[in-house]
Amino acid sequence: MELYESNENFHFTQQSLENVVDLLLAENRPYDALNLVKKDVVEANRKMFYSCLMKLLIGLIEVGDHKAVMETLEIVPKSSLIQPGLMTNKLLGAYADRGNVEQLNEVNLYLVTNDLVQSEKLENLLALVDVYLAKDDLSGALLEIKRIAKVNKKMPRKFQLTCRLIEENNSVAVEELLDASTELYGEETSIYDLAHCFLALGKKDQAKNLLETPGLRCDNMKLVYILDQLVAKNQTAYAEALIGITRRMHGGDRNMLYIKLVNLFSGDPDKVEDI
Repeated sequence: MELYESNENFHFTQQSLENVVDLLLAENRPYDALNLVKKDVVEANRKMFYSCLMKLLIGLIEVGDHKAVMETLEIVPKSSLIQPGLMTNKLLGAYADRGNVEQLNEVNLYLVTNDLVQSEKLENLLALVDVYLAKDDLSGALLEIKRIAKVNKKMPRKFQLTCRLIEENNSVAVEELLDASTELYGEETSIYDLAHCFLALGKKDQAKNLLETPGLRCDNMKLVYILDQLVAKNQTAYAEALIGITRRMHGGDRNMLYIKLVNLFSGDPDKVEDI
């Protein structure tokens, strides 16, 4: 750094610049990192990795300086950014973790307006709902996920929000979310997704009622997905319950469910025999 500061003709390569920014942020020196970027990129009209900019901005968020974040976005030329889009989700996530809706929306609007975020990617939409979940504002999360469904044709955190609403016994909001899901994904997929939520919460009777909806087709891929998710979260009792709940469903080949369940209980011969 001393050589750099004493030699106006010296400049970092893009990778070296990111490495130095990483070191400064690790030492909790975001403003030194900011000054470095201003000198080596903005004033010298040189390029930098987009990921380096995102790391710098996250460092500024961590010290609570949203103003500096917006000012930095304004002064760094878009043309100087290499591989724009990388780590945008982490920047938005840093705001979501703090539950600051206004600041998140401001930075997201700037990124969208300047084509610096790929809004069609689910990973870049998660924070827009997470920011409400972080402060237990389920009504706000519901409104936001419905907005995203209309604009971006996706429903980030639908599973998490549905489970939270079920836990709060907010049947009206659950129905509202189900309607939005049905409009976007169709009735069948939405019923399976809601049944998954009930099962994950141990509410087997409600899941059973949904999966016994007249005319509901047996979707093997959806059932396997639900089973895998329950197993991944060590909810083996609910995974086993899924087999019993769907036993009377017509159509499809449920052998894969049984095979997965047998593999799950391979260390328990008595359980395997019962299956």
